[in-house]
Amino acid sequence: MLVTRVLLLSLILSFNVKGLQIKNQAPDQYVVVSGDTLWDIATLYLNDPWRWPELWGDNPHIANPHLIFPGDVLTLTLINGQPRLQKSKRFRALSPAIKKKHKPSPISAFSLEQLAPYINHNIVVLPKQLDQQTTVVLAAQRLAKHYYQGDLLYADGKLVMGNNYGIYHPQKVFTNNGEQIGVELALAATAKAVAIDKFNTLQVTSVYQEFSSGAVLLPLEQYHAWPLAFQPYYSNHDGLKVLGHLGNIREAGKYDISYINAGSNQQLKSGAIFTVKRQGSRIITSNTGEPISHINQSSYQRLLSDSLNKGKVMPAEPIAIIMVLRAFDNVSMVIVLQAGMPIRAGDKLAHANETFSRLVK
Repeated sequence: MLVTRVLLLSLILSFNVKGLQIKNQAPDQYVVVSGDTLWDIATLYLNDPWRWPELWGDNPHIANPHLIFPGDVLTLTLINGQPRLQKSKRFRALSPAIKKKHKPSPISAFSLEQLAPYINHNIVVLPKQLDQQTTVVLAAQRLAKHYYQGDLLYADGKLVMGNNYGIYHPQKVFTNNGEQIGVELALAATAKAVAIDKFNTLQVTSVYQEFSSGAVLLPLEQYHAWPLAFQPYYSNHDGLKVLGHLGNIREAGKYDISYINAGSNQQLKSGAIFTVKRQGSRIITSNTGEPISHINQSSYQRLLSDSLNKGKVMPAEPIAIIMVLRAFDNVSMVIVLQAGMPIRAGDKLAHANETFSRLVK
């Protein structure tokens, strides 16, 4: 069995320099258990788990990877020279217990528990939505710095009796080519409308951070529904860039959350994969034409070189791979899957491919 395994992995790695890279410790077979996701299984076999659709692609044994069930046996094999997972008959444990008939549920692509913390508390809305739809917390029944579950709030605007609302703090305004394209809001608390009158009354149902008069109220369900059934795909969108990061950090690394300048209005969807590229530095030369090392360059020399567009600019290189978690109107929230260097606001996006994937590891 060991010889067979070594031979199989050797064939996979030799045939697949530009394709999927299988981990050396990848199991020959794996029995799917309850709680597994397609991402989890791909992590056993790939350094790039977001490429799990390729692990099942063009495979007659697994026509639909979303219909893999607990108990299914997955076997690593080669199909047309490419590594693929083949589904065998389900593993069934025998026991004297009474047989209960039930229809098992297929495993999901991602674990909601893993992604929910990233996307549940921050949304991006159009600037005009804040002007047209929002209501504002005016005051509370008791004057306090901290509010708790059960406290009563008063708000203006149109509310619907019994509906749930999110209480938000505006974070930052995203711009693209000088135009405002979105406003980031952070969820501070939730509340339920319990009385509709001249001043509407809401009862606090949960609190995540401090808030005060002037906080924004928006319908909770409208802005916190997102597609769970999505799968990674390589996007062909052009001209995109990083706008900033969750939490106002200067740089983002692996598993940090960032924002990019396209969303559902640009037909971007959850699961889109991009490579992030960093523009190379400009080479500054002396009067004699000799390059000046970076540590010896003055701020004036750099400013003059940039303003006059002088000197050669090194090519942009891939530094990270990101995936869209949620597409808002004109802005999308992304997660950094791999990072050779921290990414910054202004970094450009490019089409992802296997070459970039290898370079940023």
